Amino acid sequence: MSRTACLWLPQFELNGRIAQAPEFSEAPAIIADVSTLSARVLEASLPALRLGIDSHMSMVTARALCPDLTVIPPNATFRNELKQRILQLLYQLAPVVGHDQQDSFFLDLSGTERIHPNEAQLAQQIHRRIAEIPLPAIVAIADQPISAWIAARACSGATQTQIVPAGDDQAFIGKLPLANLPMPEEIQRFCHVLGIASLKELQTLPHGALCRRFGKLADQLERRIFGQANDVFNIEIPPSPDQVSLDLDDPTSSLEVLLFLHKSLLDRLTCEVKNKRLVIACLQLGWQLADRTVVERQFRPAQPTLSSRCLLDLLGLWFRQCDLPAEVLSISLSAVEVGRATARQLALFDRQQQVAEEAFDSALAQLVAMFGERSVVTPELSDTFLPEQRIVWRDYRSARLSTAQKITAHTPVSQSLPPAIRLFDPPRKLTWDRKRKLFFDADTSYHVRRTDGPFHLQGQWWHDTPFNRQYILVHTDQDELLLLFWEDKRWHLQGLFD
Repeated sequence: MSRTACLWLPQFELNGRIAQAPEFSEAPAIIADVSTLSARVLEASLPALRLGIDSHMSMVTARALCPDLTVIPPNATFRNELKQRILQLLYQLAPVVGHDQQDSFFLDLSGTERIHPNEAQLAQQIHRRIAEIPLPAIVAIADQPISAWIAARACSGATQTQIVPAGDDQAFIGKLPLANLPMPEEIQRFCHVLGIASLKELQTLPHGALCRRFGKLADQLERRIFGQANDVFNIEIPPSPDQVSLDLDDPTSSLEVLLFLHKSLLDRLTCEVKNKRLVIACLQLGWQLADRTVVERQFRPAQPTLSSRCLLDLLGLWFRQCDLPAEVLSISLSAVEVGRATARQLALFDRQQQVAEEAFDSALAQLVAMFGERSVVTPELSDTFLPEQRIVWRDYRSARLSTAQKITAHTPVSQSLPPAIRLFDPPRKLTWDRKRKLFFDADTSYHVRRTDGPFHLQGQWWHDTPFNRQYILVHTDQDELLLLFWEDKRWHLQGLFD
């Protein structure tokens, strides 16, 4: 018989925020989106619950009950990151893990009897995993997911674990009061009129009686009170880590060659991770050797990083003391643990890429100076039917310049504009130096490489303050994109694009 474990994390996002900022734990705090017209409480802390503030309560009522209420706006990114972290912890205990939209996580225990012969010990393991975050948690185990879901919410007081004996789901649910199972208001009123106070009494009604009276909603409720609902949660597929690999044409055990190959793979891996605005917290190395053995090892930097040099230093220290029984046939590198990148880490990575490109251009210039203009070439496909003429060798620098011009010429301005990340309030007043082609103020200057526009924007009586502006987009020699406008006989810098 299959069994299911349900992990319920009440006040999921709020408790996660309190774990990061403990000062919220003592004060009445809620999560609410006050930007909407009819704002309501999404989650409430224990001090707020004691004052009578509950979920779905209007903000007007909540403020009346507690004028000093701490309001925390919802954060979808934080919630998703916390959810993924919990899923990763649960994947260590069961191969099939799911999640619903009501802060519950599910583990399908089918086929795990040998791994987890004792369900009470399994519940303790789940509690220990969640304590790493830490979050208050309740664990329930039953035959069906809906039975475990109901049992988790039936726990009260200091009870943190509820195990329903095998085959006893329906009897367990029947012992619970009616309030333990959410149901539509019309069905609640119907039960009140009939004097039904427990789920056992609801189970004794003729089969299909509620469905004939209330339709589809009652059909779902009937399945739940008998522990037969199977649409409780969605199975979560674990995300595959970013990975790069390389098969070697000639097996090698040379330290210098291996370091060079791993440097190339690390550059590719860090670029892929950076494009997701993440950093590498744990790197896994995999080698397949010529004698068909597989070597795997994990490396964890002191801090999550995007620096390939830092990661290569860790690999090099291990290479020098590693005694390989055979030569390396293939290499794979995986970012098995990642974290959210900071703005400083992203800026440093971009700077490193810029330095590498400058060094590359310098090396090409030296080659051209030593061996002539045709010493550095690149293959380019030619539009022809003759196979021997499909590839034409062109000067590398001119080919790269023409490719960049083609991309610029065929890319509409509306699609190439990145989103603004910083607006100046009020806009900064700039002075235009026509002779030197730069905008400047007391703090900085911007040398103009190219401009797009102007774009006319006007507002008259329908605005509090009428305006008439001419906007331009300015591309600087530092690859910055500025948004400027002309008003009151001078230029104003309104924002920077990234």
